This record gives sequence, C-alpha cells and structure tokens, in this order.
Amino acid sequence: MVGRDRELARVTGLLDDALAGRGRLVLCTGEAGIGKTRLAEELAAAATARGVAVAWARAADRGGSPPYGLWRLVLAEAAVGSGSAADLWPAAFGAADLGAESSVAQRFALFAEVRGRLAQAASRSGLVLVLDDLQWADEASAVLLVEVVRQLRGTRILAFATYRDSPDGVLARLSAEANTERADLHGLPAEAVGDLLLAAGLDASPDRARRVHAETGGNPFLVRELARTLAGPLGWWLAGPRAAGTGCACRSVAVSSPSWSAPMVDDGTPRRPFARGS
Repeated sequence: MVGRDRELARVTGLLDDALAGRGRLVLCTGEAGIGKTRLAEELAAAATARGVAVAWARAADRGGSPPYGLWRLVLAEAAVGSGSAADLWPAAFGAADLGAESSVAQRFALFAEVRGRLAQAASRSGLVLVLDDLQWADEASAVLLVEVVRQLRGTRILAFATYRDSPDGVLARLSAEANTERADLHGLPAEAVGDLLLAAGLDASPDRARRVHAETGGNPFLVRELARTLAGPLGWWLAGPRAAGTGCACRSVAVSSPSWSAPMVDDGTPRRPFARGS
C-alpha cells in the first residue's frame, strides 16, 4: 500500500488495543478514490494474519435498502452469524419490518440482540467489523451503529467504517462518541505519487511526479487513471511539450460519480484533466 504506512501502523495499533479489550470505532473519511477501502482491506488482512475474525458489509444506495439493511448484511456474514442468512434475520429482528421510528421496546430488544451477536462473535479471537461506504447507509442502520459504538468499550471488537466526505449528520454523531477514532485520509505526497508511477511502469522523475501530483491532488485513484492514460496511445501527446504547463487538454473526471470515464483529449480550451469529487 503506497504512501499509507503511518495510517496503516495506526489502525493496526488500534486493532491490538481492541484485542486487549479496548474496542472502538475507527471512522475513516476522505474523498472518493483516496484509499479508504484499500486501508480497510489492509486492516482486514492484518486481522486475518492474527487469527481474528473479519466481517465485511457495504452499504447500498439509501433508496434501495430496507431498514437496517446494513446490519442484515452484517448478520449474514459467516464471522458473525451461525446458520443460514434466511434464518438469522427473523431470529434477531422478528417478523416486523422495524425502522428507525420503531417503539422504544422494539428497538431496545433489537439493539441488544445485535450487540449480543457481535460480542459472541468476538469472544473467540476478536472481531474486525468493516462497514464500507457508510455514507449510503439507511437512517435506521446509522442509528443502530451509534448505539453499537457506545457499547464497544470493554469488548474485543474493532469496527472500521469508511465514509465519503458529506455534510449530513451521521458523521458528526459518530465523531462525537468517546469510542470513535477518526482517520482522515488526504492526498499522497509527490514522492508517493512517483512510487505509483513507477509501479505503472512509467518514468517517475521528480518533475513528472510533481506535475502529476498537481493535476490529481495526490488522489491514488486519479494518479492510477492518469498513469494508465500516459501509458496508452495518447501518452506521448499528454507528456509532450504541448501539454507542459497547460494541465493537458482533457475532459474532467469526477470520481464521486459512478459514471466517471477515463480522461480523453478535447479540442476545447486546455484545462485540468481531473476534478476531484466532492
């Protein structure tokens, strides 16, 4: 994992803390393509190497997820549940389609059941719970996560949630919890950008690394996309004198949109090839 040694050392240290009974949530934030999921993968690999169980769930689009959709996925993970996924949900939540506005008694029973299942899963060798793309989680799932985080102290559970920068209130609610650690990812330095260029088989002179860094802000996804373009048929043009100092005449790529496309030459006014997603 290029350029994230410090961040990886920190989260693996928090894993060791969790295995010693100091469970918590790590909230990993940053723009699209910055490396949040990649860091989660490295953490999961480190946990597996230590014999720690890993459960992974990715939030779906809010419009297409039922209440507690994220937790339905968590309970279906082999590391957390036992038996078939079809049996787990009714056993934990009953037949009612409970939402964030359920009665206090219903929600208390539901939350207690989830906490109990997580604690049982962690009792053997600890548990790493990865919740990816938390910004898409339904409101009921977010409410339950806040409750789970409040009860992590004294457990052997490390929850790791990736969250794209967003102005909504879920990030603020989780950040305010005492059991939450923030890991805010930013762009890589120019030296690490050079390492990514080398990995793509490209020249990585300090000047080129600085230019690519200036165009991408050090976003690893954008660096790799630009490297792929430079290595392709148009690479000679993009790296040539015409492109120097102009930002290359390329279309913008907004990595926060699922409809992004690789940069292409444009006959219009030269501009930056990449616009980082918001």
